[in-house]
Amino acid sequence: LVSGAFATGNSINSIQQKGADVLAVGNFGAQGHATLNSTSAPTSASWIDGTFNQVPLGFTCVEHNAGLVFATTGNGNIYFRNGSAWRQLQVASTENFNAIDFDASGISGLVAADNGKLCYTTISGFTSANLTPVPLVTSQNLNDVTINGTTAGIAGNNGEIYASTTFATVTSYFQAGAIGNQNLRGLARRPSSPELICVGQFAHVRKVNGTSGIKINQVFTPALNAVNFANNMEGYVTGVDLMARHTSDGGGSWSVVLPSTMSFTSATLPDLNGVKTIGTNTCVIAATAGRVYKTNNNQLNSVYTGATTETYNDVDFENGTDGYVVGGNLGNARVLRTTNSGASFTMLTIYNASVGELRAVHSFKRGASNIFMAAGTNALVLYGDETLISRPASS
Repeated sequence: LVSGAFATGNSINSIQQKGADVLAVGNFGAQGHATLNSTSAPTSASWIDGTFNQVPLGFTCVEHNAGLVFATTGNGNIYFRNGSAWRQLQVASTENFNAIDFDASGISGLVAADNGKLCYTTISGFTSANLTPVPLVTSQNLNDVTINGTTAGIAGNNGEIYASTTFATVTSYFQAGAIGNQNLRGLARRPSSPELICVGQFAHVRKVNGTSGIKINQVFTPALNAVNFANNMEGYVTGVDLMARHTSDGGGSWSVVLPSTMSFTSATLPDLNGVKTIGTNTCVIAATAGRVYKTNNNQLNSVYTGATTETYNDVDFENGTDGYVVGGNLGNARVLRTTNSGASFTMLTIYNASVGELRAVHSFKRGASNIFMAAGTNALVLYGDETLISRPASS
C-alpha cells in the first residue's frame, strides 16, 4: 500500500493512475500529482500539492469585502480568495444545456441552451471546457445543434433557425428561418448537402438552405423530437408515443417503424427522444421509461430496459460499433455505453451523478479512445471514454 497526503482538510473525490503517474482531485480545487517508484509493485510515491497553482481564466473584476477578495472571469465564473486559496463559487452558466455537437477534431464545438444561449466551445486537454457566447438576438430556448465541417445549424422554440458557414467565428451566425407558433426540436444536415432538415411540433418537417426554407408535405404523426441521417439518403425521425419513421430516399418519403413483440397500454407508450442512424435500415433510439431501442428493417426492438423513472434523451456513435446514450433518473445523470452496434448497453458509473440530468451527447475518437462529451441541466458537462469512469468536465 502506497499512501501520502496533500491539501490536508479537503475531501479527495477522484484518483486515476496511468503508468507511474497518479493524479488525485477533490473539493475546492484540491489537486495532487504523485510519481510511483514502480508501475508493477510500487513501494513509495512522491506527492506534489498543486492545489494553489491553478490559474483561472481572464479575471474581469475584483472586489474586496469583509476580508475576502471576490473576482469574476470573462466566461462567467466567480471566485473568492481567503488567505492564499482561490475557490470557485459559480460556474459559467445557470442555463440548462440542451444540445452539444463537435467538429471532427473533437476539440471545437457548440452548446445550445435555454433562453437563447449558444456557446462556441473548446476543450483544453479535458481539464476545462471554455465557453464563448455567440451573440444571437433571441430569448427562445435552443433545442438542437448540428455541425458539419465548418457549417452549423441551430433549431429552437417559436420556429427559430440559425446557421453559420464558419461556426468557429461567433459573429458569423444568421437567422435562417422563423416560422413561429411551433417549437423546432431537432435538426440535421445531410452529409455533402447544404440543406438543413428541421423537425418539431405539429409534425413539422422543413428543409432550409441559407435563408430560404420550405415545408415538406405534412407528416401525420405525433410531435417529433429528433432527426438524424447517416448519409444523403438514409435517416430516421422520432417522436412521442413510440413514433418512429424511416426514409431511404433523403426525406422524399417515410416508412412507419413498428414495435416487434413489445406490448403497451395507451398510458405507458414511451416517447422516443434522440436518434442516431448507424447504417442502412438501422438506428439506435433513446427513450423514456428507461428504454433504448434499435431498429432493423423498420422494426423497433428493445435493447435496454432500466427503471421506468429513467429518461434517456440522446444517443451518438463515434463509429458503427461504439456509442453512448445519456439521460437521467429523478435528477441523477445516466450514461449507457455499447461496443456492439447497440445490441446491448451497460451503465457507466458517474461521480456526483446527482448534479443533473443529461440531455445531449457527442462521441468522437481521440487517439485510441472513444470519447464522449455530454451536457445537461444545471450547466452540467461530463466526459469519459471506454476505460475511464465519466467525470465532470465543468463543475
